[in-house]
Amino acid sequence: MTTTRKRDFAFTAALVVMALLIGLMASPAYAAAPTADVTFTFTDSGVTASESGSGWEISGTSLTITASGTYLITGSASEGSVKVKKNVTDVTLVLSDLTLASSSTAPVVIGKGADVTIYTLGTVTLTDKEDVSTEDTNTDFEGAAIKVKSGATLTLTGTGTLNADGTKCKNAIKGASEAVITIAGGTINAGAANNGIASDGELIITGGTVNVAAASDGIKADPDDDDTTSKGSLTILGGTITVSAGDDAIKALYDLTIGTEGASDGPSITVTKSYEALEGARIYLNSGSGSFTASDDGINAATSRTANEIALYINGGTWFVNSDGDGLDAGGDSNLGGSIYMNGGTMIVLGAANSGNGAIDYDSTGTFSGGTILAVGTNGMAQTLGGEGTTFSTNVTKGTTISVKDSSGAELVSTTAQKSANHIYFASDAVSSGDTVSLYLNGTKSATATIGTTTSGGGMMGGFGGGMMGGRGQMGGMGGQMPSGDSSQQSGGMMGGRGMMGGMQGQRPDMSGEAPADGEMPEMPTDGEMPQGGFFGRGGMSGEAPSDGEMPQGDFGGKMGGRGQMGTNPFGGTELPTENAPTDTAPSADEAPAVETEVTETEANAFIAWLQSIINYLKNLFNIQ
Repeated sequence: MTTTRKRDFAFTAALVVMALLIGLMASPAYAAAPTADVTFTFTDSGVTASESGSGWEISGTSLTITASGTYLITGSASEGSVKVKKNVTDVTLVLSDLTLASSSTAPVVIGKGADVTIYTLGTVTLTDKEDVSTEDTNTDFEGAAIKVKSGATLTLTGTGTLNADGTKCKNAIKGASEAVITIAGGTINAGAANNGIASDGELIITGGTVNVAAASDGIKADPDDDDTTSKGSLTILGGTITVSAGDDAIKALYDLTIGTEGASDGPSITVTKSYEALEGARIYLNSGSGSFTASDDGINAATSRTANEIALYINGGTWFVNSDGDGLDAGGDSNLGGSIYMNGGTMIVLGAANSGNGAIDYDSTGTFSGGTILAVGTNGMAQTLGGEGTTFSTNVTKGTTISVKDSSGAELVSTTAQKSANHIYFASDAVSSGDTVSLYLNGTKSATATIGTTTSGGGMMGGFGGGMMGGRGQMGGMGGQMPSGDSSQQSGGMMGGRGMMGGMQGQRPDMSGEAPADGEMPEMPTDGEMPQGGFFGRGGMSGEAPSDGEMPQGDFGGKMGGRGQMGTNPFGGTELPTENAPTDTAPSADEAPAVETEVTETEANAFIAWLQSIINYLKNLFNIQ
């Protein structure tokens, strides 16, 4: 009996040890690095090779790879660089506990048309110390810790940590026209004075941990204006990604794809700081999860450089947006319209606390056909998606727990308000038309609604043709058209005429005037004249509203002078970004406003409050809920 037990114990112990060994071998942390053909060691005095041979060239502290192969590179140099020569393919660089910096070129350069894999072991730090003022005179200037030249491909993987430091010059990792950069594993910490990780061609992330801190854009695929051959596409299928950016956090000129449609897993993305968190002409949220914080629009489907559609597709995944502009925005200044399609997944979006933005904003079509969406914002610019859902007009303060439950008390979605709000839109395929849902605030039932048909559109204010608030205009324009459909779902303006804000070459209107009597035609100011009343416009505020689908007599847009009165820097600072700044320029001298009266914050707040009172008056007048 004792012998049998000893044998059983020994057999079990052997199995446990074998399982541990198999687990260690399978673990990425213990995955074997590629076997190197030769090892290079950097010092401040030069580079040494472990053996003699061909396939490389050494000049001082510069190493050039000239043939296919696997090369292990280690050591440290305060002025050193590695370059893979033009059109050399099937190259693997195993960077092991390597520290390189360069003030004359990029520490790592992948030549035109080359095909390279970088595998990291231990800690690798690459620092670009180039002087950006020499960019036009230094033929070796690359402006990145890792530069991938035109038509080259680079795959980043491994088990180590790569610190790509572009904080002293421009970019951390940069791909030129038609370059393809893939991140498949390892940890990448990218810091940049300009853009973090960028490729004009394609940028693909399938795994690893990516942390980006950039003064301009974080992760992007955005070709130059004259580049008509690069794809400008960004695809994120996996990995854990964190971005802090001074401008757009994650951006593609054309297609931005996150996750795989129909998959149960995907990337985990956190944007802690941005002007706009996600931007692309077509954005696909397919799987994974993300939390996006933005000082302007949270997710923005927009571009001025494509003939294709402008659209946001939400097909799956779990997403949270907290923005101080529009939460979900499709269209912007594009002439292609802009649409939002909610087909699956969960989307919680918190829009701005002012009436100049909406939790949802689109120019063309919005449809809901699946998933769950909770949009919390203000009713001044509120839009809903066409489909089955409901809205709640309830005042919410910052810190309030918002929850929607079905008739049985089961929670369908919940979040915590990050700012004040008074409009909540909810839709979910977990309930059907005719079902009752209840809104709970801090655990107390606040309101009950019945799921019904919501119309694509919504929004009380169509636009003011340029906007008083500067930048691209927060109240930009639908020209005063009254769309067909239910008056509670109007996407155009309701006030007709030249608009309450009076077109007169960007002048700020005088709010002291009185509204015209019912049915009375107000006097029309001439171009360039300062309006003396607050309600100018042929359509007027008084009199009868046009019937469904009818065009008001005025254009409502006015001529609010392009950028309006306040602010030229969309980032809120005193300096414009040095790269990828908005292309709009200030009005020329002949377009300048005739009166350059500065709008104070107090006046702006008073105007918004006054505008909200007009909205409420109109809602009561036309019995709009």
